[in-house]
Amino acid sequence: MIARNPYSLVILMKKIQKALEEILDIGYSLGINMVLMGEISMYLHEINIKPKIIEVIVDEDAMYLFEEQVKKLRFKVVESMGLRDEKEYYSLSATYMIYGVKVRVYANLAFKYDDIIEKFVVKKILPLCEYRNINKTEVPITTLELELLFSLLRKKQSYVERIANKLKEKGINMNHLNTILKELPTEKKNELISVFKKYDIKI
Repeated sequence: MIARNPYSLVILMKKIQKALEEILDIGYSLGINMVLMGEISMYLHEINIKPKIIEVIVDEDAMYLFEEQVKKLRFKVVESMGLRDEKEYYSLSATYMIYGVKVRVYANLAFKYDDIIEKFVVKKILPLCEYRNINKTEVPITTLELELLFSLLRKKQSYVERIANKLKEKGINMNHLNTILKELPTEKKNELISVFKKYDIKI
């Protein structure tokens, strides 16, 4: 299960767990493939972080079903489904408030590398996932290697540092890393490798 014991996390994690179980109930009742990413994935990898948001990647068709169900259940829609174009990436996304926890759902998460667009859809991400048991359900989460790339591309330096330190402790899964590297343009490949060098991570 998600909840761990440090007292300061108990209330927060009860809310997170309740929201996460609701998300999973919605997803699996509708037959939606989903992958957990971001802070919640980092937490499930036992990185020292207090997740304040649940981020999920789904297929584009699934987003319409998901939002429809969220509205039926009368959860708050903070940002309706739409194209979000950020400096580093764009995606079809929506934001909800479920049991007091912010939930952001993405589809077609795409990062911009100069003139190159690299899309990360569920089908592409699933082979790069690990699984965690949440409420007796095996749930895919991004691997540390993929989460490191996402954090690097989203310019979340504090996440990069925490993930890199965890990778240094656990070691790199070279199958996952090689799969990621072969999809990247040279500039981004070198940027990712430079993180390993900076934190003295053997590859």
